[in-house]
This record gives sequence, structure tokens and C-alpha cells, in this order.
Amino acid sequence: MDRRQLWRRSDSLEEFEATMSGLLRPCRVEGRARTRYRTEVLHGRLDRVGLTTVSLGGAAQVRVSAEKGISLLQIPLRGGFSATDRRGGTLHFAQGIAAQLVGPDAPVRLDFQPGTRMLIVDLGPQHLDAIGGAALFSRIARDRPSVALTGGVAARMLRLLDFLLEDIEMQQGESGTEAGMEQALIAVIGALLDQGRARDGGPDPSPGLLRRAERFMSAHLDMDLTPALIAEAAGTSTRSLHRAFRSHRGVTPMVALKAMRLDRARADIEAGRIGTDGLTGLAMRCGFNHMGLFAADYRQRFGVLPSQAARKTGGAGFLQP
Repeated sequence: MDRRQLWRRSDSLEEFEATMSGLLRPCRVEGRARTRYRTEVLHGRLDRVGLTTVSLGGAAQVRVSAEKGISLLQIPLRGGFSATDRRGGTLHFAQGIAAQLVGPDAPVRLDFQPGTRMLIVDLGPQHLDAIGGAALFSRIARDRPSVALTGGVAARMLRLLDFLLEDIEMQQGESGTEAGMEQALIAVIGALLDQGRARDGGPDPSPGLLRRAERFMSAHLDMDLTPALIAEAAGTSTRSLHRAFRSHRGVTPMVALKAMRLDRARADIEAGRIGTDGLTGLAMRCGFNHMGLFAADYRQRFGVLPSQAARKTGGAGFLQP
């Protein structure tokens, strides 16, 4: 977890407004209660995704501008809030029932109930690319801004967010784990959006599912991956994962994984990235634990042994033909 965590409490709505305008989008806050406000902002980042929890301690209205182009997923952790879009449509969001999607180009007016605590997940363009792109996210946020927090996919997302928020509060995130946790979070958010589109009769979610699965596979070629692990990372079931690969790739997930590993090995050999531990080490980094099978699979796919390919590029390896 990013060490630049921020935890700020204040009696001033103006200070809350300045803090949130700096962290996320510019906003204006107007009190709706006669009682004293006790605002709280807790903020931390994974690799690039930001997590921010806010509470105001009383009823208030927050007008959030569309500046900065940040997309938001807003989840009521306690209580609830109402959201009014630029067209005047108002939706209500309550703890455990629904969360709100806010597109990067959409202003929004939020009315906080007393006692509400909200979690804001901020997403940049690179994250939206992993779940279908900014245009698709904006269209979903405009046409279907309410995301149900019921069902297995939502439960997985909420458990992961609980874990990440605890890390922020305790300031004990482990360095080097942020990218993996962020990838898992983006995958499950993407699965939640796919699930909603499928219920609404939207386009086939398989291409998005495949992108998440293949992105995870590519980043973890050295791990002992199974269909169950890949499916979990992609936010889907093993059965749906197999169906998606067979429908759109014509192979099983494990056959696709082997091809990705062999392609990575070939790219490293051709680029001279064999390393001091030779072809044996390269094979293990690409997920092959049996050197004989690695050589046989490599020759079947590319027509030469990996040791022959290494010699052509001037490399040396400990794996002999």
C-alpha cells in the first residue's frame, strides 16, 4: 500500500472541501444540519487506484465537478446517499444494496444522510482499458449508474475492499504487493460490470473476461496457475472461463497459458534475455519446471530446440538438445 496515506479529521466543511478537491475532483460542500460537523477523510493508494473513505457527521450536499476526468465507483459503507445527475435524475444508494458509477465526464450532486460513510474508488484511463475502455464505462455510468451489491461477485469485491481498507487504516501494506492487489480489484470490478450488462441483455461479456484472464496469466507466467486461480482473478467461474476460451480462442485456458509461456520464452531468447542461470532459469521463470518437456514443447511450436535458438542469437544455456 502506498505509504502516502492521508487521514484527516476536521470540524470544518471548508477544510473537507479543500481536501477532497485536491485528492479527487473539485467539489463544493453545503451543510444541511444545525449540528456540529465532524468530517473524516481516509485515503490511500494501491499502485495507481485510489481508495478514499469519507464521512461528514451530518446531512450535507456535495456538488462534484467533472474536472480531472477521474471515473468513480462510490459505495455506501454505512447509511446512504442520493445522487442527482446533470439531467436531474436522482437515485438512492444504501449500504449493502447498491453502489454508484460516475463517468469521467459527468458532474454529480450528492446528498449525504446523517451518519453516512462512503468509499470512493477512483479509476484512471489505464484501469478503464482493462474493463472495456473509457467510452464503455461512461456509457454504463450514464445509462445504468446503479450497481447491485448483492451476489457472489459483489461479495468478493467488498471482501477485497475491506481487506485493503484495513491495510490503509493500519498503515501496514507490504511493499511490492500493490500491483497484484490492484489487478485483482480491477478484475472483480470488471466482472461486476459484465454481470450487470449480461442481466440487462447487453453485449457478450466474454471478451472483457478474456482480457482480464489473459492479463493475469501474462503477469504470472512463473506461478503454478490453475483454471480455478485464473477464473478467480478474472472474476468469473471456472466453467465460464472454459466456455469463453473455447468460444473466442478455440482452446482451453491451460493450452492458451502454455502458448503464452512459450511465446515469452522465445521472446526472451531472441532478445538475449537468458540470464546467468541459463535456459534452465529462463524456463522456470516462464513457468516450466520440467526441462525435457519445455524443450519438446518449444520445438513442436517453433521448429527448433531452445538451445539451438539461443546459439543463433549468441546466447548460451545449460539446457542441451
